[in-house]
Amino acid sequence: MRIVPFPAGNEYDFKISVLRNDFELRMHPESQESFYLPPEDFDLKEWDLTYHNSTNNQPTKIHLKSCNKPYQYLPLPISNFANPQKTSFFPIPFMKIGFSPTDRYKQYKAKHTHKVVEIKADNVLEIFIVHSGFDWSSFISKWALFDFIYAMAPMEFFVNGRLRSFSKIKMSSIYSDKIYHREMVYINEEIALLLNMFYDSAIDGKKQQPYISVYENGSFLNYLLAAPVNYYSKNGEKTPPMPAYKQQLEMIKPWASREDYAHWASFFEKINMAFANKVLDGFSLQRYVEEKPNEPPY
Repeated sequence: MRIVPFPAGNEYDFKISVLRNDFELRMHPESQESFYLPPEDFDLKEWDLTYHNSTNNQPTKIHLKSCNKPYQYLPLPISNFANPQKTSFFPIPFMKIGFSPTDRYKQYKAKHTHKVVEIKADNVLEIFIVHSGFDWSSFISKWALFDFIYAMAPMEFFVNGRLRSFSKIKMSSIYSDKIYHREMVYINEEIALLLNMFYDSAIDGKKQQPYISVYENGSFLNYLLAAPVNYYSKNGEKTPPMPAYKQQLEMIKPWASREDYAHWASFFEKINMAFANKVLDGFSLQRYVEEKPNEPPY
């Protein structure tokens, strides 16, 4: 499989080619736990997926383009997409790919300028778009709770706010002896991808086919900010759930400058207004309190 960014004005569009390999196409609409599938006679091997930034007269879109001339174009049954802008402060959910370990895939001969991702023992790849100047370490230091959600929540959470179904697969990989890892891949001087990789035993070509999932991701930041989070302690005490952005603002308040805190508080509040009454699945985290050694009585 190839993911090819190509310049589109001051931004980048993307082309995704399956290189004549067999994948099922899944299209995830916002606010639904199910996904759409193409008609049974549709064959993704004959098509590329293209992800386009918005222009003055065209909205952001993902559509299908035939591999052979004369080119044909097919729209998807989902339409609210986030612009794949290289200037985004937060990783944009792009797509998820599930591979079957038992299938044989056509090998692609990469050129020296291409970036190759080795998934090793994993067979599921979640891909987020970031700009090449994205400082992941700084992001984790400042937005630790948001990064936790990016790492632990399934990509589907960013379009439907649900954890019950797809999260079991990811969590079982994280807490088993299977490999779960994350990395950044720099595509060029302006674009990078943030990757989550884990294992799903159900993708075996029988119980579940290899797949490519694309998402109606236009509201992904709303779901990230509004995710309910509460904390519990060893003695059983629990804090009331609060939106992740409020928990996150409390975390940075002791050390953030007044201007920086005010900027982000205003930014988050404006975005969260649309989700003020939205009911989402949430995260319950154990609060860690560092135990101080007993001090001497002198």
